[in-house]
Amino acid sequence: MRSAASGLDRLGGRRRALAAAAGSWPRSNCSGFWRARVQLRCAMVIGVWALVVAAGVPSAAGMGEDDKAGAKAVLKAGEGLDRARMSYEQKMERKTSEVRGKLKKMLDDAMSNKEGEQIKKAEQARDAFEQRGELPDHPFAKYWKSGYAAIAQEMGEAYKRTIEAYKKAKSPDLADAARRESVRFGTHWDLLPWREILNGDEHAEREVAPDEARSISLGLAAKPEYRLDIVGTRDGDKGELSVEIPLADGRRLKIPVIADEHGKFHILLTVRKDMVCADLGVPRPVSVDKAVKKDGLDVTFEAKDGVFSIDALRVKPVVAGKPPEVEKKPAKNPAKEPEKKAAQPLDAFTRGSLVTGVLEDVTLHAARPPKAVDGRVESISASRVVICDDTQHFRYYFKRDGNTLVLDGDPETTGNPVKLQGASGTGSITGNVIQWDVQGHTVRGNNRNDMVVFSWRYSNVRIRG
Repeated sequence: MRSAASGLDRLGGRRRALAAAAGSWPRSNCSGFWRARVQLRCAMVIGVWALVVAAGVPSAAGMGEDDKAGAKAVLKAGEGLDRARMSYEQKMERKTSEVRGKLKKMLDDAMSNKEGEQIKKAEQARDAFEQRGELPDHPFAKYWKSGYAAIAQEMGEAYKRTIEAYKKAKSPDLADAARRESVRFGTHWDLLPWREILNGDEHAEREVAPDEARSISLGLAAKPEYRLDIVGTRDGDKGELSVEIPLADGRRLKIPVIADEHGKFHILLTVRKDMVCADLGVPRPVSVDKAVKKDGLDVTFEAKDGVFSIDALRVKPVVAGKPPEVEKKPAKNPAKEPEKKAAQPLDAFTRGSLVTGVLEDVTLHAARPPKAVDGRVESISASRVVICDDTQHFRYYFKRDGNTLVLDGDPETTGNPVKLQGASGTGSITGNVIQWDVQGHTVRGNNRNDMVVFSWRYSNVRIRG
């Protein structure tokens, strides 16, 4: 039973690599990576039977009913964890973009005011977040931390479900591998940006020719703990590719790269001192038994009988710490009268207020000037605000807590052929001024392959006239 199940999970690495193709997350700082993710969305998942044949696992005809059921359960468990991982990465990407957007605004405001000390502080805050994941001293810091806590909790629950599924499938080795990954997941702080190695450069050398080794520096410190994300394509229908990565103990490990039937592959790894976690696209567990003592902190790709392209490569350090925990809400006491909320400060805005403001495209590398926009406040209360941008033709729904606004779902289109999806954002309402940031990706019509990352800022929104 174990051989059939573990064999199918080995090929499950292939299927997970393909299942990853069905997901995507917005990137605000690397157009090359985003285009690669859009291309991957076109890949189709190969059926179980094709995977069985490719992996050399005994065919269904040669397996008993218990073996078939166990193998099926192993595949299902692995795919469920992959979906959870893709969801986790998507949501963390959005949360990171929110923090970076606020840090950029802090720096822009300081530079506009030509305040040397404030510029220095804003630059230090930006560097602290990008290098170590330190959240800035900002009113939204608690919101970012609670969002991260909820995202991490979902991933932790997915690990628990997968471990139990592996146990039921009588695959103790896989259950133990998932358990160890789960433990490592809870021992580092992950809310910090990925660092692009290829920098979205259209002219960067990405090709790996047959019988050629190509090394790319990761810019890591000695004995590193880090996360690695690789997206690529095979040119043609044949060829093998391997990637050699540095380990935290000074050795190097070569891992085979498994492409789907369209030649696409996507690998996510977390390299810790005592193990390599198979986050996505490779079978678990990742054995380090064949790692060799060898210098080098770069990643090396080797191709055989085929040409490959590395479409995107990015890395982030593993920061000591742990994900925040979701705060438990205090139990309600039915015998106690509910506390009265503090009176909401009087707003200048009312339902139907006509407003005007400025819209800036703050997407990285965007070169479009700010534009004036007109709109209206469709509703406003102590807990909810709805604003319609009549120039861009989008309706925004916000949850409100005092002066803080948090975008509640994707904006609705009110006539614009472009849809805003995967949107997140925060803002504020102070007396007679509303402002907010929104990030996500645009989709024209129903064409999921025509997706573009965006990051917009609405500022100085006031009552018109």
